[in-house]
Amino acid sequence: MATSAQLREQIAAGRWDGPLAALYGTAPQELARQRARYCAALADYAGQAHGECSGEKEELTLTYQTVRTVTDPFGPQMDIYQALRQHMEDHAAAERASRLCLSGPHKDDLEVLINGRSARQFASQGQVRTAALSLKLAEREIHKNAVGEYPVMLLDDVLSELDPRRQEYVLNRIRGGQVFITCCENDRLDTMLRGRVFHIRNGEVL
Repeated sequence: MATSAQLREQIAAGRWDGPLAALYGTAPQELARQRARYCAALADYAGQAHGECSGEKEELTLTYQTVRTVTDPFGPQMDIYQALRQHMEDHAAAERASRLCLSGPHKDDLEVLINGRSARQFASQGQVRTAALSLKLAEREIHKNAVGEYPVMLLDDVLSELDPRRQEYVLNRIRGGQVFITCCENDRLDTMLRGRVFHIRNGEVL
């Protein structure tokens, strides 16, 4: 087995893929597995929050997207490793020609679907904002499960582009921890059932 120094010499000589895989072990495939697991947890909480915020009129789902050769990110590590290596080899010539890295964890993405359709392509501004809020609330729940308490949540100008039903959800149905909301819509504040309201003008709290 080559030493770390020998592997680095091979990398320096331009022979990348094999030495990098040996030097850094199972990191790429484990990263894919952990991202897939996190996406699954995110989907559970975000789907619930989005359903409540939309009055159960919309269903939000998430899909973890990695390289096309990885068909099962929850599968055995060696299968994921082989699939990632295959993708690297398939794109090696194109990467050298374009001088761009076309394969790797930086190319992974999270697809957001609302009622089975791509939010990026078909969602309204209000739906996009609801989806983003749902993802933040999901991250908040995951954080609480990990450390035992909610983080402080900051929601800046979150009420704009939301209909009254969704605004009411933001103002009254986010429970636990501290939540700071900034907005410019005074007419909706009368519906807030708890919490305090601070009015700021020219940098001064009134």
